[in-house]
Amino acid sequence: MKQPTVLIISDNAAFSSAVTARWKQERSLPAFTLMGSDVCHELDPGAFDLAIVGGVNSHALSRLEKPLAAAKKPAILIIAKDETMHSQMGPWTRVLGQEKAAGKNTNKNDHNEAWLDVLIPVAAEMLLHAKTASTARRLEQQNTVLERQAALGHYMLEVRHNLNNALTSILGNSELILLDGDQFPGSIPSQVETIRNMAIRINEILQRFSSLEKELRITEKYGESKTGVKARSFSAGV
Repeated sequence: MKQPTVLIISDNAAFSSAVTARWKQERSLPAFTLMGSDVCHELDPGAFDLAIVGGVNSHALSRLEKPLAAAKKPAILIIAKDETMHSQMGPWTRVLGQEKAAGKNTNKNDHNEAWLDVLIPVAAEMLLHAKTASTARRLEQQNTVLERQAALGHYMLEVRHNLNNALTSILGNSELILLDGDQFPGSIPSQVETIRNMAIRINEILQRFSSLEKELRITEKYGESKTGVKARSFSAGV
């Protein structure tokens, strides 16, 4: 199972250390990528699952809006309770209050405040939600492919009788032409023989479709029978 990655964007080393240290107390620990706001011009959405932004000034924060919005990944913004949120903040932002701004010079205990106990559960829940959404998208894509393949298979099974009739006509007429092959000049007999051989090959493929259909029906009936036995056993047990 792929380990989730949390991208911490901060210009304050103490902020990043506080977040990673607090998260290490949890059972489930993601991978971390640390990055300063000055290098976040473009973000690879495949490189992280959640972004946590803190310890950056308002000017740096405005620069982060576009790359974070383009990445389309969940993000948490940590600001101080006495700070105002930028007016252009997008829907990717989650705000958790601190008593003091993460980017200001504070004493060593400032990062051990209650906001960390709020941040970690919220971040873990957002990671879980992102994972669930990703799994749902993948299953939906797989289901679309299976539906398309099933539709194609169903169509092939429906038209195989018409194809068999056409192939029977081609094979029959080919045989008749080959019986009177001496009456045709040049390479015509060999070309007709090629047509017959290709028709035989197509017929073999269609026969495989018929065999596959029978196997699928047997498997389906077996599965239904097995499900019925389990249901009756469960009912009896209850």
